[in-house]
Amino acid sequence: MTAAVEPTPMHPSPVCPIPSQHPKASGFFKTLKNDRRFLSIMLIADILLFFLVSQGIHPSGGADAISYLAAYYDTNPGATFFRTVLSSQIIGILSGLSPTLFHVSLLLLHLIYLISAYYAATILGVFAARIITALVLLHIQVNVLFHQLASDNLSALGVACFAALAVRWYTRNRPSTHLLLGFAAFLLVLIRPSNLPFILFGFMPILCHGLNRRNLQYTLAFFAMFATGIVGYCMYNQTRHGIFEVAAGRELIPSFFLFNSGKFSPENGPASAKLFDLIDRELMTKPPYVNLGMNAKTYFARHGRNMFNDMLLIDSYYAPGTVRRASLETIQHHFLELTGAWLKRLYFILNHYHSLELNPQAEQTAPIVPQSNLSPLPAAADHNPADVPKGFNSMPEGLHLYDELSQDQIKRWQQRHPNPADSPSFEQQIQPHLHFLKPGPGHYTASLLISHFMITIVPPMGFFFLAGLGLVTQVHRKEIRLLLLLFIPALAIIMISSLLYPIATYRIPFDLLIIITGVAGIMGSPFMNRLFHSPPSS
Repeated sequence: MTAAVEPTPMHPSPVCPIPSQHPKASGFFKTLKNDRRFLSIMLIADILLFFLVSQGIHPSGGADAISYLAAYYDTNPGATFFRTVLSSQIIGILSGLSPTLFHVSLLLLHLIYLISAYYAATILGVFAARIITALVLLHIQVNVLFHQLASDNLSALGVACFAALAVRWYTRNRPSTHLLLGFAAFLLVLIRPSNLPFILFGFMPILCHGLNRRNLQYTLAFFAMFATGIVGYCMYNQTRHGIFEVAAGRELIPSFFLFNSGKFSPENGPASAKLFDLIDRELMTKPPYVNLGMNAKTYFARHGRNMFNDMLLIDSYYAPGTVRRASLETIQHHFLELTGAWLKRLYFILNHYHSLELNPQAEQTAPIVPQSNLSPLPAAADHNPADVPKGFNSMPEGLHLYDELSQDQIKRWQQRHPNPADSPSFEQQIQPHLHFLKPGPGHYTASLLISHFMITIVPPMGFFFLAGLGLVTQVHRKEIRLLLLLFIPALAIIMISSLLYPIATYRIPFDLLIIITGVAGIMGSPFMNRLFHSPPSS
């Protein structure tokens, strides 16, 4: 008679092992089909949540929506240059839909975003993908973002789709793959120029597959495709607007951050002294500053976007590059102080919840109409010098200087629209679509529920950012290197945008990548594995 053998106790297998490699055989649709039950639940829940958020904030115009429409309809000389063509085209097309189709279209874009997030997360395994998808579903800030007509949601969608393509194709190490990824990165820039750091993803063949001649050629293929797109678009802008750039705005960084920091001083260096003299001589002698009795010292002691624009205008007209050189001198003389202030901004951005206000707004009887920059200034005694309402940039003298700087762009726009009588008709083209920009009254209870409870379900991005730092211990695995190649450009964009306005809206399009890297860092942590996967002690 054989004695019974007592079974050996087995350690429970890890619940969420991160695979060493994303399965090559799993195509996009096959991957979704294999987990169709979970995805069906997620999509149904997303539809319900989307319409719940719609009760708190009706789909309407987002940030700078009017300027995107002006670019789409080409109603003024500068709009089509300041707004990239892809965002303008998509926003223009969406604005031409009926309110119902407009709402449904935004919902479909959010569903695509959710599906792309799931597929990108499958590089960590199905279990991790489900966790990440649930977090993305409950990330109400992104949901709110998809209720507006702007480029923020388009950027979020583009980043999610790019991440999904990267996960799908990174095992297919072929020339065509990297050419397509280079073109996809270029499209991200056409959505929003600040996405330019995604060019770093071009190093994927070398960092994920090793340094050899073939992979170096694949990296060069990515850069060649990306550069071809950028140069081609710059040539388009040169032909259409007379300026060989993707879009304006690079002069804002880091000068706008420094302007608001109050660290500009003539003692910082010769360029700074020249800038102060330029401000005193060419700006403080003009209205409205001359009426306020201001000088360069009091000017730099105040903060404001219009005042900053005045400084850039004077710099561009009289001494191009002075602000840039003065900014470098300021950084050199106040490096530690400015670094500390910048890190505080980053901390705020990563931990700031709200993207948009959801409080109900009063019904308006007329759509929002773009206001003229020539609105009258109040008398000097009626306002504080700290808040110059419009500034020199909008005064007749300032507009004259601006027009002289922009003659080439204005001439090209006039060639496209030779008949001055057509200008009113261009404005009339926009008017029928401005009803999307009219903020409707949100349902009070839904708004209260969303803004004070649901919008904080997902932890701040600072939590996922810190959790993702653990990935540096796992860089020996190629799928982790792939995630880092997606995350590092996103982090670079967040760091750069923090030099402008430290608000969550600029961070939210990249929250998906922060969440994925955070979950990967938690699941790959030896401490977390021991904590959750070790057998209970006897």
